[in-house]
Amino acid sequence: MRLASHAFSISDFVIYVADADADAIPESAQIAEVTPDPELLTRIRADRPGLVIAVAAPTPVIAYACAEAGAALLVGDHLTAVAAVTGTGLVCSEPAHAISQGVRADGLLVDVKSVADAEEVVRTGHTVLVTPASTPSGDLSTPATGGRNAAPAAMTADPAVLATAAVYGWVGAKVFRVPAQDVAVTREALDMIASIKGKRPPTVSRRGLV
Repeated sequence: MRLASHAFSISDFVIYVADADADAIPESAQIAEVTPDPELLTRIRADRPGLVIAVAAPTPVIAYACAEAGAALLVGDHLTAVAAVTGTGLVCSEPAHAISQGVRADGLLVDVKSVADAEEVVRTGHTVLVTPASTPSGDLSTPATGGRNAAPAAMTADPAVLATAAVYGWVGAKVFRVPAQDVAVTREALDMIASIKGKRPPTVSRRGLV
């Protein structure tokens, strides 16, 4: 996945902060969705050059101005044409249509609403975006940890939401849109899944204990 000058590894989980306060974006957030105001975007870019800025602009005209000011990700199928012209990434629900209109395949984040949809999109090779707090969890269960990984330390988020994030991470979702207060605990839950899948060292090792 590539957004502006930012390239993300296919194995990484990415935290996307929704409705971010421009003055209180968590340092660990990699993408932040902010008010579609070009002047605000210019200031954020100066303060946080390593941050990917997303906007859910209401109209193509505003979206274009935001892209010119530094937005690297546009949110919504109605902004497909702007993403194609400006080369920005796009959060969409119809990737085939977006690509046919000229949007870069490596800049697409496909917004899914179910585990089945996530699995289908993963099979196509596109990046899956999920919003755990608004996505139906269904009959979810998280993989057994075998005692090798620490649970999230600060349960600020609804445990059902964290379970939802964990299951989507297990099936291949890569980008997780969460409120700012849930960034740290969501990251810990996703790190646990990465450890179970062998993508990173476990947080806590209990080997050799009797």
